[in-house]
Amino acid sequence: MPRKPFTLIPMKMEAVIQAAFKEFSRYGYSHASTNRICAKSGVSKGALFHNFHSKENLFYFLVQDGLRLAEREFKDHFSAQDRAAPFQEIFRNSFFVLLNFIKRYPDYYNIYLRLIYDPDIPERERKKVTEVVRIFTVSISDALFQEGRKRRIFPANLDENIAKFLFNTLITRFVELYYFPLRDPGLDVSRKTESELGETLDTLCRLLISGLAARR
Repeated sequence: MPRKPFTLIPMKMEAVIQAAFKEFSRYGYSHASTNRICAKSGVSKGALFHNFHSKENLFYFLVQDGLRLAEREFKDHFSAQDRAAPFQEIFRNSFFVLLNFIKRYPDYYNIYLRLIYDPDIPERERKKVTEVVRIFTVSISDALFQEGRKRRIFPANLDENIAKFLFNTLITRFVELYYFPLRDPGLDVSRKTESELGETLDTLCRLLISGLAARR
């Protein structure tokens, strides 16, 4: 893990972080160059490694930093939700929070995708970082599940882990199709307006809930 407190002044630290995000996003883990990061941020290699010790720790820090920011935005959004709103509205808005976050920080999402799909990331680093990703994805699914449970939408014997898996799979897959239309099986997610996306999410949520809901 990187040494704390960091010795770089905040402005230099921000320059390193931004340069590193661009580098790992563009080149992936194996081909990212600490020399280029130093050149673009104006920080010496000695200073970079004094603060982060290794390329592995720098990559791990970036993943943590991006996920912390995304989780904070999601939690702020979720806590501000109108609890009188229909569950499908809360579900729909959760997608848009993540989508809008990715639009503002595309390098965060690129690094996340490389982490999932890039075969060049060494297995030791992958295991270390994917645990952080897992905690983040569980937190989103848990928020939705607990909201549904409070509303007594789900039967008491519903397997919590299966429900969270379904929520997480639907949201993350939908986001992915928005950016990778070639993987879209026919929903045309990337071509829809925000209103049309909302309608599609409402339909998916209704279908999902009708399968999970308690029989009355």
